[in-house]
Amino acid sequence: MNDPLTAWSALPGPAQIGLAVLVCCQLLLQAGSLILLIRRPEPRVAALPAIAWAAIIILGQIIGPLVFLTLRHRALREQRERAQWESSARRSAARVDVDRIVEGLYER
Repeated sequence: MNDPLTAWSALPGPAQIGLAVLVCCQLLLQAGSLILLIRRPEPRVAALPAIAWAAIIILGQIIGPLVFLTLRHRALREQRERAQWESSARRSAARVDVDRIVEGLYER
């Protein structure tokens, strides 16, 4: 039977470096995604609760955190666009009311 240390040492140097880089990227993505998941203000991200996202991030290796970050980015962008739309709708409604009042005051 091959033990993991023997299998690792049997790999060529560039393959060991490549695997080490991939493992570091995976761990950084997982840690960053979990931190964002814990610190988020909304209770759900993309219709899934936090515990489900934690499982996807941890068990999904490199793809889980990427899916979480992508869907979180989309959700935040939609919230931002909705807030901008509501703000502009309020401003335009207020502007219409002011215009109507001014027209009523200075009607000829």
